Amino acid sequence: MARVLLLTYHLPTPDEPGAGRPWGEATLFRDLGHEVTVVTSGTQYLTGKTTRKNKKGLWSEESFDNIRIIKTYAPQGYRKSMVRRITNYIVFSSLSFAWAIRHNFDFIFMGTDPLFLVPFGFILSRIKRTKLVLDERDLFPETAVALGSLKPGYLTHFISIWHRFVCKKADWIVAATPGIMEMLLEKGIPAHKMMVLPNAFPPKDLNGKTLEIAPIQNGAGKNFTVLYAGGMGLANELMTVLKAAQILQTANLPIKFIFVGEGERKLEYSSYCKKNALLNCQFLSVLPRSQMSALLEQADVCVHSLKADPFWRCALSSKIFDYLASGRPIIFAGIGDISELLQKSGGGISVPPEDPSTLASAIQRLYSEPDIRIEMGKKAKLYMEEHFSIKSQMERLAKVFST
Repeated sequence: MARVLLLTYHLPTPDEPGAGRPWGEATLFRDLGHEVTVVTSGTQYLTGKTTRKNKKGLWSEESFDNIRIIKTYAPQGYRKSMVRRITNYIVFSSLSFAWAIRHNFDFIFMGTDPLFLVPFGFILSRIKRTKLVLDERDLFPETAVALGSLKPGYLTHFISIWHRFVCKKADWIVAATPGIMEMLLEKGIPAHKMMVLPNAFPPKDLNGKTLEIAPIQNGAGKNFTVLYAGGMGLANELMTVLKAAQILQTANLPIKFIFVGEGERKLEYSSYCKKNALLNCQFLSVLPRSQMSALLEQADVCVHSLKADPFWRCALSSKIFDYLASGRPIIFAGIGDISELLQKSGGGISVPPEDPSTLASAIQRLYSEPDIRIEMGKKAKLYMEEHFSIKSQMERLAKVFST
């Protein structure tokens, strides 16, 4: 049994909204028989609100499902401005280091987002002489450049050099997608110290409770529901989906679009719907992951959309695995790893990014051809069960602790 320290900025537990990867990794560590301690931010990364039961002091300790969780103090409302965001990241990173330096572990498993955490984690591993595992969920500075948060220049060049240095010094690198691993190989990182651990941690229905989807008022009977569940920030391009919804509303089809999540662009999207009188679009607040599976089962089709920037070829969003596990057919507006996964699984189709007309046509096709839709859903669920079971995820991750 190894003592594992998981450093991760966000850790949505099943009763909270958000990405399932960090919690999924923590439970895999536990199920592999290791002693797990997670140090995470006390501010929920989607809602911006504190999740600390004990709000006093710089650190508080909790336990959830037999996993020890240390939550650091962090300012609330970090999404309100870039200054607040950076401040939040720095506070979390420095407090994580200050807590961990006083404890001993055999492995440090560290998410590379936010960027500020990486120097602290690297220094910690050297001081404590602990094996370092990098969890490459995003690539920096490439992701920041693609999002427009950083411009190419001396700073991004320095960050790239630093990132390559830490990767070469790490004992293992766990990449979230094949595309990320390919980009790391291009940076000269040895293949023998890397592995791919997909974001395949679908939500489990713990209580069966969810919101009911209200029909659109068009007198056409039961609606055909297209669901998007995930972030509404800078990476995902939901304007493409909204414009497709506009095309289908004009065609007077009983197709309703449900958007579940939060993010910097949510207000922009809802404002677009009001301005253009899109009555077939509904926005819901984020839901705990324990309620997501029940909501997904109400959808006829699940959708995802990314920008046309070539960088996003390496994206393999956790929502895609959630969709597959629910047995819903998927329509993806984009290229790269997600398109290849849908083609292999037979669980969905891809259309070009930022092309609302083609997306609308794909949705209308699945609306008109229920047999194809049902077959895609069956293939999606079967592929998920055969290739991304919890057992297969554990087997992948076990390699990290066997050396």
